Amino acid sequence: MAFAAQTVHSATYYVATTGNDGASGSSAAPWRTVAYAAERMVGGDTTYVKGGVYNETRGVRFSRSGTASAPIKLLNVPGESPVVDFGVTDSNRVTYMMLLQNAAGHNREIGWITIEGFEIRRGYVGIKLYSAHDITIRRNWIHDALTQGILGNGKNVVVDRNRINRNGNFIACARGDLTSSGTSMCNQDHGIYTHGTNWAITNNLIYNNLAFGLQVAASYTYKPEAYASEEYTGARGWIIANNTFAYNDNRAGITLWGPAVNPRIENNIFYENCVQNPSKCGYVQGVNISDTVRGASFKNNIFYASGSGALLPYTADRTEGLHYTQSGNLINTSNPAFVNGGNNALPTSPDFRLTAQSPAINKGLNLYGDGVRTDLIGVARPQSGAFEIGAYEYGGTTPPPPSFDFALANGGNKSVTRGGSVANSVSASLVSGTAQAVSFSITGLPAGVTASFSPTSCAPACTTTLNLSASATAALGSASLTVTAAGAGISRTSAFTLTTTAGNATDLNGDGITNIADVQIAVNQALGALACGSGDVNKDGVCNVSDIQLVINKALGL
Repeated sequence: MAFAAQTVHSATYYVATTGNDGASGSSAAPWRTVAYAAERMVGGDTTYVKGGVYNETRGVRFSRSGTASAPIKLLNVPGESPVVDFGVTDSNRVTYMMLLQNAAGHNREIGWITIEGFEIRRGYVGIKLYSAHDITIRRNWIHDALTQGILGNGKNVVVDRNRINRNGNFIACARGDLTSSGTSMCNQDHGIYTHGTNWAITNNLIYNNLAFGLQVAASYTYKPEAYASEEYTGARGWIIANNTFAYNDNRAGITLWGPAVNPRIENNIFYENCVQNPSKCGYVQGVNISDTVRGASFKNNIFYASGSGALLPYTADRTEGLHYTQSGNLINTSNPAFVNGGNNALPTSPDFRLTAQSPAINKGLNLYGDGVRTDLIGVARPQSGAFEIGAYEYGGTTPPPPSFDFALANGGNKSVTRGGSVANSVSASLVSGTAQAVSFSITGLPAGVTASFSPTSCAPACTTTLNLSASATAALGSASLTVTAAGAGISRTSAFTLTTTAGNATDLNGDGITNIADVQIAVNQALGALACGSGDVNKDGVCNVSDIQLVINKALGL
């Protein structure tokens, strides 16, 4: 059975603190809430969110999927820093969060979604995933969630270049609260708590979370009422690379909990984790390894603790060659020499970049082929020689802002009658860089049609109105028109079709008057043939309405 190919019509939307959810979502008429954008987007759509604080007091939920060729993207406007604040606290425990869950239920797949460039704070969870696949979480600052920074299950998930800190209910921990099973609240909440297949957790700064920085929760088993497939359970195909785990309070940097299979843990720095209760975490500040883990690979990591907290790089009673293999690691031999990493206590203003004395410089594996190509702040890897270990590359500078680029779109095909006019909306949306003014022009106008833009130029994101006016003798028919916007050395085009029709419905030949020639055309159209094609039927020397009447009579049998 053959199916017709589906055409994806992608749209670009905007959200601003000055917007209105009843508006169109264009750059000139943005929406007000991130939640509304997430609800509206379908495959191929992108929403740019402008800077400012968005108090999303009903949560933000994605319930539709994109496709591999047309993903759904929620992005910051380049150069701006939107803040999504859910307002959840210990005394206001509402379950607001950024949620990815299929509308049909959490055991149905949802996928091809990107969330990039946000500060996400004070959620019950920062970002939660249910049966989510082909997800990208990049360049976000996820902090002060009441429970987990990122929680859930997925496959083909990239968590890259994020800052994830201060997640967990620190107030409940300080009060000595217990869970319903009688365990301390101090070991319940983590920076990331996830499971599934093919996760890449790279270039992140994960610090000062209540318990583990990262829990690879491989102990969850497949149940059809809970998961879309078995791929969303366990932990297979994981790479955890070039992250910095520091000062996660009550547990180690990572725990491999349950039967994780061959996870790769490479080029990470583990620094002063579990300083609060070292005996409660088995004195492990690096990686806690469950007895059911098989084949974990630890390569070229730095484990360092000053001594008053937990010291062990990984669980002491696990067997090398069965539970794990290791090579190239530096264990409590050299301080990683951060710019301001503190010494067994988190500084007021921590800075985990490397100084020139750091043993992390040029000691990492080259993971370019695994997609690790920039550091936390966008510096290219490697800068010189080999990769650095940890979230930051030394010696580079933050790359310059992306060059100016924009996209152009219009309101679609239009028609105009002679003597009339029609308007078309033309939108220029900012793709990257700092906005520059662009000027508008048009080509392909048919004879007798004139055009004007209002305004004649603007800086994306912006909209201009194209007014088209047709004279009484404008050429009839359809013409392809191309709008061009140009500025800062680049230009973009957008085309549409303009159809010009006669202003007088009886002026069929478009000569400005209604006469016998139009009558003949009307008869021809009615009969589907040339009514006077037989010539001078009555032999009076001309072919006119009398001859047309004779032809009609003959056709009717009269």
